[in-house]
Amino acid sequence: MLASRGVKVESHDGAIIKFGELFARTDELPREFGRMLNDAFELRKDADYAIDSRAEIPCEVAEQELRKAKEFLAMAEQFLKGAGGDCE
Repeated sequence: MLASRGVKVESHDGAIIKFGELFARTDELPREFGRMLNDAFELRKDADYAIDSRAEIPCEVAEQELRKAKEFLAMAEQFLKGAGGDCE
């Protein structure tokens, strides 16, 4: 989605920030998608790097995040189709 706007980023944080600036904060997309992206990234960082109880992501949280990821992917595919993208 960022590439469809000619935006290049060098980090996950940069991608999340740019997504928020271009899509969520402009209300081009529901802000919920910006929160989904940020929340999923925070969970991923906890799972990868936390040394306390945050490192253990409960199954129900993981399942909920998977549902959100599928919803996000469907939105992104629709967006790219509308932007002349090549998603099938």
